[in-house]
Amino acid sequence: YLLIPIKIRESKPPKKSNGWSPLQKKRFRIFERDGWICLKCGSSPKKKEGKNMKGKINSLLTLDHVVPKSQGGSNTDDNLQTLCKKCNGEKGATHVDYRKPKS
Repeated sequence: YLLIPIKIRESKPPKKSNGWSPLQKKRFRIFERDGWICLKCGSSPKKKEGKNMKGKINSLLTLDHVVPKSQGGSNTDDNLQTLCKKCNGEKGATHVDYRKPKS
């Protein structure tokens, strides 16, 4: 799994995003897609009303591989999900998809 905590100051990329590395751009894109919450426990780096946050705030979000790299998983967007540091550590190198099923 890819464990890269970042500090989040706002949920918009800076106006000059050309200074971001490809990995930073990918993390932002996945976090945006997943609503800036841990898909397992619902924690978030900022307090948001609604969206089933379960009252948890101030978590470090990480990118997690649905299919772990050690089991042949890729770094493509469809194999990445947002988990907090704690949930990512608990998941370990197992194949668990916490994303909502596609309709």
